[in-house]
Amino acid sequence: MYSGQDQQPPQYTPPAQRVRFEDIGVAFQLLQKQLGAWVGAGAIATFSIAAVVIPFYVMLIAGLMRQGERINPATLIGPGILMFVGLIALSTIITSGMYQMALKQLRGQTLSLGDMFANINKAGPVLGLLLLLGLVGGLVGGVLGAILSPILGPFTSIVTSLPSYIAGALSSLSVLLVLDQNMSPVDAIKESWTKLKSEIWIALAFILVASMASSIGSLACGIGMIFTLPLYYLCMALMYRNFYPERFESGGGQ
Repeated sequence: MYSGQDQQPPQYTPPAQRVRFEDIGVAFQLLQKQLGAWVGAGAIATFSIAAVVIPFYVMLIAGLMRQGERINPATLIGPGILMFVGLIALSTIITSGMYQMALKQLRGQTLSLGDMFANINKAGPVLGLLLLLGLVGGLVGGVLGAILSPILGPFTSIVTSLPSYIAGALSSLSVLLVLDQNMSPVDAIKESWTKLKSEIWIALAFILVASMASSIGSLACGIGMIFTLPLYYLCMALMYRNFYPERFESGGGQ
């Protein structure tokens, strides 16, 4: 296992092109070096999400079995709200924790499961950022859907999803900026857009491939997510390092 709790961060010179597909392979190598801590973090994330989602679907299936193929949607409102709130809370904790671990490893330090909760004091700003990003994506998709639906019919969702993906790609550094540089959600989004707009198309492709790589574990009945989920966060942290190398020099960062 890689060690370096008291060592200086490795010297790093950023490449001319800041978004690089090679970083997906680098992320995989980093994952292997501290696999134990990452598997533990992946297990916490996977099983906590399952603990929130599974009861809702158990209730749905039980209702269908009792009532044939009909079920009163009103009976699912309460459980659905609870699941939604639970997933929002979990996504905030998991996102903050995984990014904290990725940043710590890139600074040459040894990981522990406690790092998953090291940024719990920043849960408020991260939650605000995630809600803001979701609201922007929903508004963009909703407005475009209302305009294009009469024209495109069933193909509307394909077209309206593209602006949301682009906005998401442009904002992909924002959570790291909130966590690592204590920016406000709005300032973090602006900064992320400023940094990524010149490389938006390759960033969009990079994020898509990184997301697919981290989702491979879902093919193994979901259990494999324990091993592959951290890849996404490592990929994003590597991209962040390319834009802010000074944060990973001796004395930089938090």
